[in-house]
Amino acid sequence: MFHIGNSLSLYTGEWIWSNITLFGDTLIIFALLLPFIGKRPELIWAVLLSACIVVIPVQLSKEFIDSVRPAGLLPLDELHLIGYVARHSSFPSGHTAAAFTFASALALMPVARRWKVAAVLAATLVGISRIAVGIHWPLDVLGGALVGWFGTAMGCYLAARLPFGMGTTAQKIEAGLLILLTLISIAMHDGGYPQGRILIITLSLAMLLLAAPGIKQLFFNAPANNKP
Repeated sequence: MFHIGNSLSLYTGEWIWSNITLFGDTLIIFALLLPFIGKRPELIWAVLLSACIVVIPVQLSKEFIDSVRPAGLLPLDELHLIGYVARHSSFPSGHTAAAFTFASALALMPVARRWKVAAVLAATLVGISRIAVGIHWPLDVLGGALVGWFGTAMGCYLAARLPFGMGTTAQKIEAGLLILLTLISIAMHDGGYPQGRILIITLSLAMLLLAAPGIKQLFFNAPANNKP
């Protein structure tokens, strides 16, 4: 299964997978939240809380399982590697977990069904991309998807019962954090895939532009019924 997925770039080129895989980058996930500022505080709060939950099993697994990545096991002539080289801490796929954190939050929230389906399909594509760029095994991707899904289910459950994250002051802090991280991403981030640098800049600027009305509403005309 790994060899089938890893051979995809031979037919499509490296550029497409370098860009797709970036949608599992945490900074890109945070940038995708920008348009929801001032509009869907419950979604932003749920994703941020879920991310804090998901990162724990991901990092603990990487630290204590420390499974070998494809580059640490396969001969170079059997591996098509795109982007950075890593040989250890393979399980689970952090990019896949991040993508499924965002997708799962949308799936569990009251949004249009088409957006839920699109988000889950996109997250699945990110998982496939981790095999295509040669950095993860299929089992890593499956593990990342499951951690992202169940961690987000817990995060959404807790977010609904911890409403302080949706108050006006909390929203401003969360928005400021997302904006700051996105500006850092524009300035210096490539996610380990230089071919995706243009995508990062373009997408981040687009998300900031879409977020402008919500930022104005939140910071300069916050609804009176929001709790501080």
